[in-house]
Amino acid sequence: MLWILGGCIVARRTLDMPPNDETTVAVLTGTLGHPIEGIARHPWIAVRRKGATDWRVYEVGGGGTESDPFHDHSQYGDPILQGMWRGEEADRMADCVEKIAHDEKRDVEDHYIFYPGPNSNTFGDRVMRACGLHASLPSTSVGKDWRGWIGGGVTSEGTGLQLEKPDEGLPKIAAATGGGYFELTSAANLVFTFERVADELHHQYVLGFTPAVLDGKSHALTVRVSKPQFTVRARKSYLATRVRRS
Repeated sequence: MLWILGGCIVARRTLDMPPNDETTVAVLTGTLGHPIEGIARHPWIAVRRKGATDWRVYEVGGGGTESDPFHDHSQYGDPILQGMWRGEEADRMADCVEKIAHDEKRDVEDHYIFYPGPNSNTFGDRVMRACGLHASLPSTSVGKDWRGWIGGGVTSEGTGLQLEKPDEGLPKIAAATGGGYFELTSAANLVFTFERVADELHHQYVLGFTPAVLDGKSHALTVRVSKPQFTVRARKSYLATRVRRS
């Protein structure tokens, strides 16, 4: 069976659980709940030592001992096996995972941001890179490429280098919703960029209006100014509905 993810064809591995005659390390992902089940996945790393019956699972927001993390990892659906290692190689990986996973999990949970990161996929990617678990997380694993607001490193597959950059769609989102977009391209520009943001916040006017009819429909919105030195940042549409106050 072939599955298409982000334009790439990925062959699904079988979810048959291997015997316990060797140490096994596995990386799996599952879908999140509705309504984002089709656009986001969550990873967990499962470790079972040679001769053991249970697995030790490492993940953000959970983890612990499980008997079958391949088929019965409760809240996440449609599990995919992204990679599995056995034998002496897995022994070395298991040592590494057991050593660093707790601190990585705590760091991500303390600084968690769903998008762009750090999040559960950031945790999975960090542990995979540090412990040599060379596998690809799906393109829908939002946060897997998070290296900091400006950062870089070796790819999860261990095949090259990666530089973190902002999502290319952010300028469009900012423009459509009336926001500003300032891209930080170098640590040397940090002070200058934040000075621009602070200066703009101190030199702006905020305008608002109330629609004559609250018809519950979306309407186009255009704001024009007579003085060319002013820059308009306004959303492109609005929903004419009454605000419900709790």
